[in-house]
Amino acid sequence: MVDAMRAHRPLLVLLAFAAAWSGLTAAAHAKLKLRLAASSASVQLPASDSLGNVFDDAQRFSTACRANERAISPGIVDASRHIVGQSFGPSAVGGFAVGAPGQVRLRLQVLCASGANVTHTRVPSTTVPTSATTLRTTAKARCSGGRVSLGAPLSQEFSPGLGRFTSRPVGTGGWEVRIEGIPTTFPLDRAEPAYADIACVPTRVLKSVTTEQASTEDLHAATSASVTVKCGGGRRAVGWGVDLQPFTRSRWSSATAGWVLPLVRRATLSASAVAFTFEIPPGGSPGGANGLSPAEVAQTAYVRCGKPA
Repeated sequence: MVDAMRAHRPLLVLLAFAAAWSGLTAAAHAKLKLRLAASSASVQLPASDSLGNVFDDAQRFSTACRANERAISPGIVDASRHIVGQSFGPSAVGGFAVGAPGQVRLRLQVLCASGANVTHTRVPSTTVPTSATTLRTTAKARCSGGRVSLGAPLSQEFSPGLGRFTSRPVGTGGWEVRIEGIPTTFPLDRAEPAYADIACVPTRVLKSVTTEQASTEDLHAATSASVTVKCGGGRRAVGWGVDLQPFTRSRWSSATAGWVLPLVRRATLSASAVAFTFEIPPGGSPGGANGLSPAEVAQTAYVRCGKPA
């Protein structure tokens, strides 16, 4: 019996090697499959001020992929309040709606991926003073070698909107989240005031990656401004970011009074583009003391583009 087993050992080793090679070959040829999932959520914003990074459960929302999928990018079909604290699950996108009180219906998207090893990375921000009265906090995240960063672009972990808010891709594998003009008197969680929460996709399944961008200066009080960023060359829209400039300097208001920072009313993903709409939120208005006119500021949208392989 022992001799028989010894005689078959080379065959067993060969079969094991063949099975392993077959698995590796299948993995190497696995294609990135993308699917847009849509959902809606009703959230209740409280009448009392909601300062800092503590929110009611009634303000929470989530959009989920299927069990075998991973979330790689959020999308906004329609949201009339700011979305903050957005994070990956890894198979879902969650967050909170903040701003003027009342019940609000959010229409959301999430881009789901299968057929690839998607990972998620979260990096907290570092806060530094920029003057005697203001702070800036910045989070920089990077995917490990050979991966593309797709991002969770509205990863602001507190309200209300303060100074300029940026969430943008950096290079192929990086992402930066920055909030400026934070008053030193603001109830800020200094340990982790904000973060960059990104999805990472292997470059072997997402080729010809580019970042496209467009800006608009057409935002005025009680109106909105729209811009569509398209992917060319047969590429697909797989992620996005924004650079939001406020209409006031050295001034901030409570969440119930409305935000001076423009909100992303829409960031709707389609196969080859993302359509953006920026708005002055309820209760907010441009200008005022030490204010900026709409012509002086621009809102910028970034879109990650690539070819699923």
